[in-house]
Amino acid sequence: MRERTAQLRESEERHRAVVDTAVDGIIVIDEQGVIHRFNPGAKRMFGYSEAEVAGRNVSMLMPSPHRERHDGYLERFLTTGEKRFVGSYREVTAQRKDGTVFPVYIGLGEMRLGEHRMFTGIARDITEAKRAAERQAHLVTSLEAANKELESFSYSVSHDLRAPLRAIDGYSQILMEDHADRLDGEGRRVLMVIRENSRKMGELIDDLLAFSRLGRKPLALSQVDMSGLIGEVLRELQPGDAREAPLIAVEDLPPAHGDRVLLKQVWVNLLSNALKFAGKKDAPRVEVSGHIDGVENVYSVKDNGAGFDMRYSTSCSACSSVCTATTNSPVPA
Repeated sequence: MRERTAQLRESEERHRAVVDTAVDGIIVIDEQGVIHRFNPGAKRMFGYSEAEVAGRNVSMLMPSPHRERHDGYLERFLTTGEKRFVGSYREVTAQRKDGTVFPVYIGLGEMRLGEHRMFTGIARDITEAKRAAERQAHLVTSLEAANKELESFSYSVSHDLRAPLRAIDGYSQILMEDHADRLDGEGRRVLMVIRENSRKMGELIDDLLAFSRLGRKPLALSQVDMSGLIGEVLRELQPGDAREAPLIAVEDLPPAHGDRVLLKQVWVNLLSNALKFAGKKDAPRVEVSGHIDGVENVYSVKDNGAGFDMRYSTSCSACSSVCTATTNSPVPA
C-alpha cells in the first residue's frame, strides 16, 4: 500500500508539474461550469489568481453576450449530447480581469470521473497572431495597390516615350529613303545605328510593360545560352568602332534556366555600368565569368574601375541561378 501510495503521489506530482509549466492556459470545469483548476498559464493570460476563480462559473472569463449564453450551451450539451464545441478547437473571444477583450484559440475536452463529467479547456492567446495576420493583409493590400500604380505608370510612360521614338525612327527612314544620295557611307551607317537603337528602345518599352505585369504572369523560363546572350548584349552596347571599346574578356559561361528577356536586361545593366566606369587611368578592361556552385550558377562582371561599396550590392530574381555584380573582384553581390 505504501508503494502504491508513493506511485500515486509521484504520478499526481508529475501531472501537476505538466499542468503548471504549460505555456497555454488550462482550465478545468464541472458540469455546472464551475472552475476547479486554473493553471499559471491561465493566470498570466486572464490576470486572475486561482483563488479568485475557484468555485466561480467559467463564464466570468467571457465578455457579453457570450457570458449570458454559456450556461445554455453547456446545458444543451448535457441534455442532448450535441458536441458543438467539445472535442474540437475553435476561436473565441475572452475577457481579462481588467476588462480587456482578446481572441483565444481554445480546445475543449471531456473526461469522466465516476458518475461525474469534467471538461478541460486549453486556451492560447492569439492576439499577436491576429495582429500579424492583419499586418500581412495590410501589406498585401498595399503591394497590390503599388503594383496597380506601377502598371498604370508604365502604360503612361510607354505611351509618352513611343511618340518621340516613332518620330526619330520615321525621320531617320525619310533620310535613308529620300536623301541617301547626299550621305556618305559613314552617314548612312550612323542613320542605321539610330534606327536600330530606336527599335531596341521600343523593345525596352515592351519589356517595361511586361515587367509591370510580372505579378500576374509567370516567368517565361527556358534554357538560356548565357555566352550567346552576352555577345548579343555587347553588340548592342558597342555599335561604334570596336577599336575604341574597352577590352572585354568573356569566359565560356554555363547555361542558365531562366527568363531570357529579364536576364538580358540584367546583363545590359551590369555590362553598361562596367563599360561606363572601366579604367579611367589604365586601359579599360571588363571580364565576364561564370561557374557552377552546387545547384546554382554564379555569374560575375569584373572591371578595373573604381568599384562600389558592397553594402549597396543586389542580386536578381530573373532566374534560378545567382546573378552577381562585382567591383574589381569576383565577390557575389
